[in-house]
Amino acid sequence: MGSRWQRMGSVLTVAGLCATAFGAQARSFDYSYISGGYEFGQAVVSGSNSTIKSDGPILSGSWGVLPHFALLGAYQRLSFSNISYLSSGHTSVYSVGAEAHGRVQQGLDVLAAVEYLHEGVNFSYNFPTFGPIAIHATNNGYEVKGGVRWLATSSLEVDGTLGYRDWHCNCSNNPETYVVGRVRYYVLRDVSVNGAYYVYNHGGHLFDVSASYYFGQ
Repeated sequence: MGSRWQRMGSVLTVAGLCATAFGAQARSFDYSYISGGYEFGQAVVSGSNSTIKSDGPILSGSWGVLPHFALLGAYQRLSFSNISYLSSGHTSVYSVGAEAHGRVQQGLDVLAAVEYLHEGVNFSYNFPTFGPIAIHATNNGYEVKGGVRWLATSSLEVDGTLGYRDWHCNCSNNPETYVVGRVRYYVLRDVSVNGAYYVYNHGGHLFDVSASYYFGQ
């Protein structure tokens, strides 16, 4: 009888140690990170059958300065192609802002953010009749967004975001709304590889792949 209880005690001890180890490795969301990657997408031109293509690098970062508050910053550069008579064209977008977040339950956070936007536009065309024409402009605006972060497993995170972007210009696609689905797979505790898919109200869609390093925990 004693040996049976000893064996049961040993099993319970091992189970307790495993549970303790798992609990020690349980992940909470880190809001201090830097990310870098590449994005590519396309959009159908309104009133035509042509499709604009775009691609370029992305950089972003978040700094959790308080338990439920983070500062945000990002840079996006998109080069465009498949536009009639276009020699070269790209836009550069810088954003800075702040985010508030809170926990609903273990492994599920909600968040809301607002950001200031600055865009530089550079396009060069070569028309058969008029010759080369260059367009340079800057636009400013703001963006608000909200969403959730859900830890599906100890290594896989799934995020969803709804956003609204408004530029201070008479742009054809202004304002715009979008939804984003993102997955993060943690290859290490402080490193993840990410993929995201954006869908915009004007018919455009965008993919990005990136890697993130987390330094807040």
